[in-house]
Amino acid sequence: MNDLGFLTDEWLALLAERGAALPETPGADLVVQHEITGAPGGKVRFVIEWRDGRVVRAEAGKAADPDCVIQAKASDALRVLAGEVEPEVAWMQGRLKIDGAYREMLIDLRPWRHSDAYKALWTDMAERTA
Repeated sequence: MNDLGFLTDEWLALLAERGAALPETPGADLVVQHEITGAPGGKVRFVIEWRDGRVVRAEAGKAADPDCVIQAKASDALRVLAGEVEPEVAWMQGRLKIDGAYREMLIDLRPWRHSDAYKALWTDMAERTA
């Protein structure tokens, strides 16, 4: 069911809707600025704000004070989204750059990121991405 363009406003709106319904995970709080190059429209910047393991904001633009900034090429971001490569592996290979709270993102919040609900969110988003 590939019906949404990757990183479009519609894609981000669906992420916000689906991510808001995740189960509460106290302490899983992070404001993540994403900067993706090589997208069909060029460079794309968007923010995902997580509070207690739920998405409270997913929108195009820049965060005023993000906890971390993730940079990647669109092709690598799609591979991570599709589950073809773990974020930790992409980071070690230099395909995913994380400035700021990289330890929190990759290590401290790893159990939450590897939860069934979190994985199901991204699997669903990947299946809906054109």
